[in-house]
Amino acid sequence: MKKRWISLALCLALLLSLAPGALAADIGADTVTGTFTYCPALGMVGVPDQEQTFTYSDANFMQSGYRYRKGLAVSSMELTMAAFSSSGDAGYEDASRNLQALLERCGFTGFAVNEGFCTRPTSDSIGVGAAYKTICDNGGTYTLVAVGIRGHNYSGEWGGNFRIDETGDHAGFVLCRDQVLDFLRAYLAEQGITGRIKLWMTGYSRSAATANLVGAALDGGAALGEDVRLSPHDLYCYCFEPPMGTAADNASDPIYGNIHNIVNEADVVPKAAPAGWGFARYGVDHVVPYVTDADYTALRDEMLKEFETFSVAGPYQIDNFRMVSLDLTKLGTGSALRETGEQVTQREFYDMLIDALLRDLAPTRADYVENLQDDLIELTTTLFGFDGGSMGAAMLLFAGKVSQNAETLLDSLTISGAIENGTMVKLLERYLFESLNEAGVNGYDAQQVREMAASLAGLVAKFAVKNPDLAATLMVNLMTILSAHFPELCLSWLRTLPEDYMASQQTYACSGAYADVAADAWYAQYADYTTVGGLMNGVGSGCFAPEEPMTRAMFAAVLYRLEGEPAVTDGSPFTDLKADWYRNAVAWAYQTGVVEGMSETAFAPDERITREQMVTMLCRYAGCADGAYPELEGYTDAGDVSGWALTAVRWAVATGVLQGMTETTIVPQGTSTRAQAAAFLTRFCET
Repeated sequence: MKKRWISLALCLALLLSLAPGALAADIGADTVTGTFTYCPALGMVGVPDQEQTFTYSDANFMQSGYRYRKGLAVSSMELTMAAFSSSGDAGYEDASRNLQALLERCGFTGFAVNEGFCTRPTSDSIGVGAAYKTICDNGGTYTLVAVGIRGHNYSGEWGGNFRIDETGDHAGFVLCRDQVLDFLRAYLAEQGITGRIKLWMTGYSRSAATANLVGAALDGGAALGEDVRLSPHDLYCYCFEPPMGTAADNASDPIYGNIHNIVNEADVVPKAAPAGWGFARYGVDHVVPYVTDADYTALRDEMLKEFETFSVAGPYQIDNFRMVSLDLTKLGTGSALRETGEQVTQREFYDMLIDALLRDLAPTRADYVENLQDDLIELTTTLFGFDGGSMGAAMLLFAGKVSQNAETLLDSLTISGAIENGTMVKLLERYLFESLNEAGVNGYDAQQVREMAASLAGLVAKFAVKNPDLAATLMVNLMTILSAHFPELCLSWLRTLPEDYMASQQTYACSGAYADVAADAWYAQYADYTTVGGLMNGVGSGCFAPEEPMTRAMFAAVLYRLEGEPAVTDGSPFTDLKADWYRNAVAWAYQTGVVEGMSETAFAPDERITREQMVTMLCRYAGCADGAYPELEGYTDAGDVSGWALTAVRWAVATGVLQGMTETTIVPQGTSTRAQAAAFLTRFCET
């Protein structure tokens, strides 16, 4: 929603200085490039945080949050990777150092984190950090608050991913949502931030599910402070590879279209919690290229050039997925496993796998809670909570050992196989110990590891006996499956896809909100845009009344809402203000110079507003009344523009806010309908 006519001097005064020597960027520039560090997915013992380039621009926040943009998606992914807990020698108290460094390099200040980011993680903790800066937009200033939620290298928080509970939203993610909201409220109060804000929030995996729920809560009206004003259009929520955390019935409202979910269909994480239990995500899913897409190979090859710049990301393995079958009668012969040759994709395999898991292990959420939940929470909290080295690396090493020894593990289900190779418990126990040691993890309890191996072996054996082909395929492809969740892969896709690729994967999130607005009407997106942003409301009974007239009082009220309805202490000289619903709006518009009245004492609130009156009010609101704009060449009725409105009309035509009624007429004296007013406002906010 950038207004290019805002004075350069104002923008220069509001931009914050960068840390000395951090970047070579021109003072006053709204675009910053540099490097940031993050904890890699394959972080091994002795492997430090990795360095990558980034680009940040204030311009990303000058249009509605409902519009997906590649530049903002890339910056959001870079921010969420910086929000991973730092690896290497960073202790808990220094785990957020990468996030702080990136935000400060982008001109943000006031960095702070919650207690969960700087203390030992527990099963239900979450790490979140924030910083802010002031930016110019819509003829005024906003506080842009950037929020990074920890989504990798989070230790014992793994346990909370399995706290689903019997009803309602995913219980573990709800606990995280509430912690983030509490932190945000306290942060804004401590920093003294009030008035209009823009909120940039991002997360990966577990933190993406959390961001998804936080964004939905804010869209639903959750307050951030008594004097803090956040329009849904000013919420920029990007969630990468997010699990599902809410009931499907809750997620369909178009207001959640400012929540953008970036999903790789080769990644199993976004499949949880399962749709079979009624789970879904808020917002809009944007899907990266998949193996069944016609243009997949060309796009993948371009992506791989970027992916190869990540030195510790490992090989691209998704295309290696293969379906196998297991002949239980041939276990122990060395020929029980064979490739089926079936053209089954990972996406199709996940659907089959999840259906089988639900059928055989936990048909309902109640079954899961009763039989599995507590054990899985305890197992993962303990396992990932071990000190020293990298537990993420240990689990990847373990997955590799399972894949390489899949047939040996399955042979152990037979007596002869167990005699020759050891039971499945002993094999898994050995692989776990080897993986922990190779990853440099040294703070584990050996007895706990043995108990984990026994629990895991029991689940695998039970599932394999009932679903031998699915179990074998899962074990053989385990590393391939896990590699689809690497953040480096997600960022590589986002950086290399064409500008409009991901946006083209969605339909307009808010179309069809009114019974009297056809989906293909020229004004449909404008009616939805102004309604979702709280600028214009329907007239009742699910109708927008697009052809009804727009009055001067109505338009003043709309601009007052755009400003966030600030407190009004003084009145106006107008004696014809009869209704309370617009009184404060007109007083605010008069005090700020947006309106001058039809005379010294008359505002004429019920008169239909003309097109030139409307753009004049917008021009004054934007602070562009003193600018120089091109002549109205090509319009035969340019002479009909009133002298007092000429600058505003020229500005509106030059910026595209005002478009002609025909190719040669602008009809400045014509009155406006509600549909036309919605179009004016949308163009104004998005120019």
